[in-house]
Amino acid sequence: RPFYYRYDAAAETAVKVRARPRASDKSLERFAQSPDGALLAFTAKDGRVLLADARRSCWLPSELKMSGTARAVAFSERCVYASGGDATVYCWDVRSSRCLATLPDAGASPTSTLACAPNDDGGHWLFVGSEAGVVNVYSRGASPAAAPTFS
Repeated sequence: RPFYYRYDAAAETAVKVRARPRASDKSLERFAQSPDGALLAFTAKDGRVLLADARRSCWLPSELKMSGTARAVAFSERCVYASGGDATVYCWDVRSSRCLATLPDAGASPTSTLACAPNDDGGHWLFVGSEAGVVNVYSRGASPAAAPTFS
């Protein structure tokens, strides 16, 4: 479905947000919400990641583009991660939409899911689930461009 709904539980209202004009995406099913709730990231055709302002229910003009297909997205505090058929995880700065780093996932099986969780050193854990059923866990430092380590 080329739309999503924004629900306001307090006001008991729903707003239908249609896909971007001239977009050929057939579905907006795979998405992630930023930790502060301000942004949404959707996987799209041709390795694109679409960003939307969750509070104003509008699309942001910038698109993130990766090689291969986009199958999974996740947010950390400062970054949005995306990965897909090429088993490479891309890390973008949320503010500038600039690609900060790429991480080839161990095992090279296409990615099916991504997740982030804070850790004790000011960074976060990055969980990369593959179609083969393997979940690799990476420790990311406070700097998004820092080299990841396996855990």
